[in-house]
Amino acid sequence: MDIPLLIGAILIGVLAVVLLFAALFKAGRKAIAKSDSTRTPGDRVEFVVSTFHELVEKLKAKEREIETLRSQAEARADRAAALTEDILRSVPSGVLTIDPEGRITSINPAGKTILEVGDGEVLGLRAGEVFQGDPLAEILSGWSQGGGVERGETVFGRAEGERKSLGYTLSALRDADRKAIGALFTFADLTDVKRLEESVALKTRLAQLGEMSAGIAHELRNPMAVLSGYVSILRKKAGLGEAAAPVVDKMEAEIKVMDRIISDLLAFTRAEPLCPAGVAVSSIIEESLAVASSRCEMSQVAVSRDIPAELPLVWGDPDRLRQVFANLLCNAVEAIQGKGHVEIEARAVSPREISISVSDSGPGVPPEIRDKVFLPFFTAKDSGTGMGLAMVHKIVVSHGGHVEIGDRPGGGAVFTVRLPSREPKGAGSSGSARQAGAKA
Repeated sequence: MDIPLLIGAILIGVLAVVLLFAALFKAGRKAIAKSDSTRTPGDRVEFVVSTFHELVEKLKAKEREIETLRSQAEARADRAAALTEDILRSVPSGVLTIDPEGRITSINPAGKTILEVGDGEVLGLRAGEVFQGDPLAEILSGWSQGGGVERGETVFGRAEGERKSLGYTLSALRDADRKAIGALFTFADLTDVKRLEESVALKTRLAQLGEMSAGIAHELRNPMAVLSGYVSILRKKAGLGEAAAPVVDKMEAEIKVMDRIISDLLAFTRAEPLCPAGVAVSSIIEESLAVASSRCEMSQVAVSRDIPAELPLVWGDPDRLRQVFANLLCNAVEAIQGKGHVEIEARAVSPREISISVSDSGPGVPPEIRDKVFLPFFTAKDSGTGMGLAMVHKIVVSHGGHVEIGDRPGGGAVFTVRLPSREPKGAGSSGSARQAGAKA
């Protein structure tokens, strides 16, 4: 029951008691007047007292009824408030309210998690103070009571955290009389959805490019074999002058480069079966470092590792994962171009997912080319075929994971690989056998 209705009920009850008292008093006076000739003064006093007691009992009954109604109304209000709190606590989306002056008045647990804030950091403060320099501050500060419902997407990120994609709705917060008393901001973290969309789009582009590249590679391989044969004949031909020998050497070297490119391209387009098992991250990293040391100059690069001993096993093909991290390590070393350091960090981001990041102190990856670095033949380096990161992406995606690029605090790039930490449902027994062998 609403409070105004409860107050009305109380007033009506009091008025009824007053009218009842007046009626009884009037009737009592008439009865006393009629019976004055037959009643003694003691009888008249007794009648008035009994009438008063009867009136008091009726008044108490009415008071108890009103108290019951009030208690029921308070209980309903408490249940409604508790239900509202339960809903706000359980809903996975963020809910934030601001008053007409732009101060934040409430935020639910999901909202605090998404925005990475606590009650003391936001309540009572203006949005511009809490989210200074972020697009979210402009969105919340720009709200006006006369405005309609605003829907959109934005990017949010604390200075020390990753950027998140948010979908939001901003509308007026109204009371029971439909009067605007502030604004209601509901929002959801769309980061994983955006990553999935980008991953699907990239996989589609890679599949199309792979089909085309496979055809080109096969068409080039035969002429390359013929050209290589003629160069070998030319080298063996008697009478080859000293001036011509360096030219033949250069031709052979370039043919080998082209053959390696074709081989890399065919390997990229070839669907190779995985042999997954439970693999310790620390062993994969150490083996990848050994492979990288044989492929690129790491003498001037300091490598640090932060891999917890209790980290769960990742579920993957050890050979393919070594290829992934050896490529990322060589890519980091080549980006540094001299003295610097590489940091390898692993964390369990959920019971089913492991995050492994490789960061370097190089110049970093410009944002405008980050959506291209995983495409075949794309490279920002003076040398290389541009197939290394393409293979990294292909292998990670084939494991049910994803890889992303970010900025390293203080300068440099961070490549983060996320891989499943548990055996997928329906995995074959061969994977379990590999895991047992790894543990042995």
